[in-house]
Amino acid sequence: MNVQERLKQDTVIILDGATGTALENRGIKSALPLWSAHALIECPEIVKEVHIDYLNAGAEIITTNTFRTNKRVFEKGGIPDQSKGLTNLAVNLAKAAIKETNSSAWTAGSIAPLEDCYSPELVPSKSEIIEEHSNHIKNLVDSGVDILLIETMNTILEAEEALKICQNYDKAIFLSFVADKNGKLLSGESFEDVLKMISKYNLDALFINCTPVFIIEAPLKKLLEKANIPIGVYGNIGYADDEKGWESTFDVNLEAYADYAKNWAAMGVKIIGSCCGTDYRYTQAIKKALS
Repeated sequence: MNVQERLKQDTVIILDGATGTALENRGIKSALPLWSAHALIECPEIVKEVHIDYLNAGAEIITTNTFRTNKRVFEKGGIPDQSKGLTNLAVNLAKAAIKETNSSAWTAGSIAPLEDCYSPELVPSKSEIIEEHSNHIKNLVDSGVDILLIETMNTILEAEEALKICQNYDKAIFLSFVADKNGKLLSGESFEDVLKMISKYNLDALFINCTPVFIIEAPLKKLLEKANIPIGVYGNIGYADDEKGWESTFDVNLEAYADYAKNWAAMGVKIIGSCCGTDYRYTQAIKKALS
């Protein structure tokens, strides 16, 4: 069964949770700009263990640790470009975890904003977006991911250019945006504009992610009412940190997140996971709540 066939089934698909938080919970420090990519260099086996935790917790899709393996990140860090090698390593670690757990899960290759996820004003020029996302997406495809996951997007411009590039490959494609407290993108653009944009392309699922769980419902309702493709959600817990990338607060406990997940499923959400600030225990709670 491929991802598209699974999306046609009635039951909710469980996506994994945060990688960076799970690494930090294991004592792995991850300063910006490389953030979670540090672990690929320093302790790749721990990355595989994080994937195994999520698979054992019930995740059907695991996200490769490629959120920060694009060329720009290494330039910012003042170190030689390792984008191709580390992207390939990240994908292979996810595949190895699937093999070791005898799972039938799929790998989703993370494609993040080139600049800060919460700063739409920093989005690079169109030519830079095309060049850099083209290289990163090709690295993911060459490494053999099952899904191209364009995530945590804050402008339609960058999201659309990444989505255009993905059209060149025979892969399932997911696209996810961050929402603000007013139910719009961080750029101020509307989800209605998002729906107009995606209508021109092949896309398998549309998500809201890295948004506090208590403000997701309003924009989520809009998407469920108007979108004609599967909708997914993975919310965050905590807040962005300029040095670490993310500060976990666990202000939404397992039971509370599970309640949100049940509500999202009742609304018609097809794919549910968790984002920054969570770990495999949240995946377990989601699975238990939806079983």
